Amino acid sequence: MRRRMNLACRMDSNIAPAAMTSLSRHPRSSRGVARSLSGGSPRKQSSSPFAYSLGDCNRGFTLIELIVVIVIIGVMSSLAAISFKGTLGSQRAKGVVQDISIALRMAHQKSVFEQEKQDIVFNFKKNSYHREFMAERKHSRRKKITEGDFTTLPGRFQFLLVYFPDRDEAVSRRYGRISFYPDGTSTDSVVVVGQEDRESRNGYSELFVIEVRGSDSKVTLVDDEQEKANYLAML
Repeated sequence: MRRRMNLACRMDSNIAPAAMTSLSRHPRSSRGVARSLSGGSPRKQSSSPFAYSLGDCNRGFTLIELIVVIVIIGVMSSLAAISFKGTLGSQRAKGVVQDISIALRMAHQKSVFEQEKQDIVFNFKKNSYHREFMAERKHSRRKKITEGDFTTLPGRFQFLLVYFPDRDEAVSRRYGRISFYPDGTSTDSVVVVGQEDRESRNGYSELFVIEVRGSDSKVTLVDDEQEKANYLAML
């Protein structure tokens, strides 16, 4: 029994110096062992100005910081809403003018294909327009307005006038009529459409001028601002 205890003590005394020698030869391993035993984890030191500790992350935001963020979000949302509203209004105005131009072109095409005169009639009182044409009846030929052809301008859009350059006449009350003929010609005319705005200098935020050339019934949108102002002065 004593022999076994002495043998174990000799083995422990031989292993201990060897382990100490191994740790002394590998100082990094000894540090790792020491850190693992102490329960700590190595922290890397960064020279970057954006580096922060876990304590900074857990600190949270102050009340002033939250107020500043909310104010910035509110300002950006207001600017986006104003921009979106302006874009939407502009697109809507272009859509209204495009619908009128399509109705004029459609009347021109029908007059040629069907070899019947077609009229586009503008009602200034109701701010609407419709197509009229001659239809066969049992006893006579009469003007017929097809159901669903009445179109009313949306919102504050208004028909301001229809101008006929060949006779220098501007119509702004009751009705204005543009005729399209089977030979492809039409009444030489100009249609002025405006969007009412009381805060604007001339009373309209948008002003559009649609020109119908009598020789070939070509429909175009006038972009010249001075020409628009000249038509507006006729009111």
